[in-house]
Amino acid sequence: MFGRGSSHAVSLKSPDNTSDGWLKKKWAIMQSKRCLLKGGSGAIQQQPHNEVIASKIMERLGISHVPYTLMKLEDYPYSVCGNFITPQTEKV
Repeated sequence: MFGRGSSHAVSLKSPDNTSDGWLKKKWAIMQSKRCLLKGGSGAIQQQPHNEVIASKIMERLGISHVPYTLMKLEDYPYSVCGNFITPQTEKV
């Protein structure tokens, strides 16, 4: 479900093939929009909560940002954001 799998082959199903990193990630179609779901790590799975809080702070301060929401999937929290990758941009 997550990661590269045992073959380590490049998947072209993702709009961004450089978003591997440490945390679980999954691209999904939600309400007809491509979204990135990102999980947490460790016992408290804090990272998804942090991204949502940071998003709310940026909103309150009027700073341009990618909005995040929180969802539970298989009893784990995931932060969710819309696809912000375009043919002219790259996630860094």
